[in-house]
Amino acid sequence: MGPYNFIVKSLVKNFEQEFKKKVNISIFQASKILSLRLYFFFIKNVFKLIFFDKDLLNVKYQSIDLSTHILSQTYKDYRSYTNKLYFYKNYIKNLYMALAILYSAKKLPKNIVAGYVDHGMYLNGILFQIFLKKKLLFIQITFQEVYLESIDLQKIEIYYMEIF
Repeated sequence: MGPYNFIVKSLVKNFEQEFKKKVNISIFQASKILSLRLYFFFIKNVFKLIFFDKDLLNVKYQSIDLSTHILSQTYKDYRSYTNKLYFYKNYIKNLYMALAILYSAKKLPKNIVAGYVDHGMYLNGILFQIFLKKKLLFIQITFQEVYLESIDLQKIEIYYMEIF
């Protein structure tokens, strides 16, 4: 796990001190199998991509925006810029992975109080939206700062800590 082991343990220790709650760490694993409804959503969007090549920035499922995360993951591979076939292949693969994250996130335990997700601009960012929707605390590291963000019913609270 390398440096992430250090970062996660530091975040857990800080969280436990700040919120006076004991934390167990579990690692999120996306399922490879989707529900029937998600398979239909997947096929519909692949059909729209191949035959109409539009609405790439308007892919939403149950008010969760998938498009920006799918496209950023797709363009992570340089060949997606230069070759339309690679773009389609990467986009379809990332659409499936995004739906797998959505499907697996619905099975998250109810007793989760916080989540740490790295590289939120890629497909992992879908988990941020899910945490916000469920009003859970989530942790994001951007270079040398750590942002702990939580949704309150009346306002958004942002907790800021420097760890380096």
